[in-house]
Amino acid sequence: MRKGARVSGGAGERLAVDPKFSPWRLIAYAATAAPLAVMLLPLNAFLPFFYNKVIGLEAAVVGLALLAARLADVIVDPVCGLLSDRTRSRFGRRRSWMVAGTPIFIAGIYALFIPPVEVTVWYLLATGFAVYLGWTMIQLPYLAWGGEAVTDYQGRARLTGFREAATIIGVVFAALVPAITARFGHGIDRFTMEILGWTLIVGTPIAIGITLLSLPDPPITEADRAEIPRFHLREMLSFGRPFNMIILAFIFIGLGKGIGNALTVYFATYVLEQPQVVGFVLFSAYVGMLLGTPFWVWFTRIVGKHRAVALSLTVTISLLLVCAALLGPGDGWTFVGLEFFVGMAGAGYIVLPAAVIADAVDHDTLRRGRERFGAHFAAWSMAQKLVNALAVGIALPMLTVVGFDAAAPATEATRDFLRFFYLVLPAPLFIAGAILFWRFPIDRRRHDIIRRRLGRNAARALSVLP
Repeated sequence: MRKGARVSGGAGERLAVDPKFSPWRLIAYAATAAPLAVMLLPLNAFLPFFYNKVIGLEAAVVGLALLAARLADVIVDPVCGLLSDRTRSRFGRRRSWMVAGTPIFIAGIYALFIPPVEVTVWYLLATGFAVYLGWTMIQLPYLAWGGEAVTDYQGRARLTGFREAATIIGVVFAALVPAITARFGHGIDRFTMEILGWTLIVGTPIAIGITLLSLPDPPITEADRAEIPRFHLREMLSFGRPFNMIILAFIFIGLGKGIGNALTVYFATYVLEQPQVVGFVLFSAYVGMLLGTPFWVWFTRIVGKHRAVALSLTVTISLLLVCAALLGPGDGWTFVGLEFFVGMAGAGYIVLPAAVIADAVDHDTLRRGRERFGAHFAAWSMAQKLVNALAVGIALPMLTVVGFDAAAPATEATRDFLRFFYLVLPAPLFIAGAILFWRFPIDRRRHDIIRRRLGRNAARALSVLP
């Protein structure tokens, strides 16, 4: 079949595309992941500390405000996913949503990263919601688009590798900014946040413009045209066991990773007593992730994607428990070196899960006869965002509970609390996620069977067309 030919099948009319796109087209597709990632690190690691220590809002207030802003995603994410599945546009249903979300995202970034001198919790709540809304309108169609454009098992690992490599490049840049500004006497302050904000304001539309020219955007299916866009709980619970296992795993992993991200700046500042290494710690970790990504993509050929994720989680938490727990005041640069190896180990569970989700979507398509990529990635994104926000909503209020004051030196008790929350608490959460991924039922052999059956269904439907 020629590249780009239309076919019809049990899942409706779709665009059959060659999974072996050139590296340049994959790089173009991956471009949007970079600015989204530049935003991701400050949102999870810098902004809680910035609004607490620099702006002066109480830690508990900051954590709860960011949590409340993300709670809106319970409605926004699934609605956006379902609507993007059914949008009718000659420009492309996924492209249309990405373009519409860009100005909302940029306006929210300006307000959140470059705030006025005095702000209230309501300002933080409103600007946080604007950023999350724009991010959702860009990210969900973007992820669904990639899952639709490439359909074979290893091809998805390759596309995901390019996209997540761009993600890591974006995060490396976000970590490099405070590392550089620290050399000029700036920490996580207004100057640093303004640089990050303007980078996003300028870079996001450029990156999205490049992505829009990359891959084909499969058209809306006939089955989807026949349905009225809607969302209800049953829609979310009908994805099948493989996808539900991934969502549960992400709840555990997201909580563990989110708690660590929220407390990284606090750990370096108050436990290691070297706040100047914060940028270098994060930069080192994500450089390690970038360099580790090719290994984990290659390793999937030996053990499969799902088991590579499980092994990545296990090695990551082992390194943290064995090595980082021994660090104390003055060990900041040792921590920088350790985080490089933690990043290499963690690249697997950062890069590969999106490709595993696409396989679960194929399983659901075979069961139901209809593709729901947008709805699946909406559920996944919603779970990610909520657990990350919940992690901030847990970690920062607990700092207030134990009497932590960002303006005063930390006591030994609060340092012990930070060690426990940063290093020990994520361990059982990561292990639970690793077990779920290890037991994920779709390996390469089963996925090949699913794709063959989907192909036969499409061929049978095509044979009866006039």
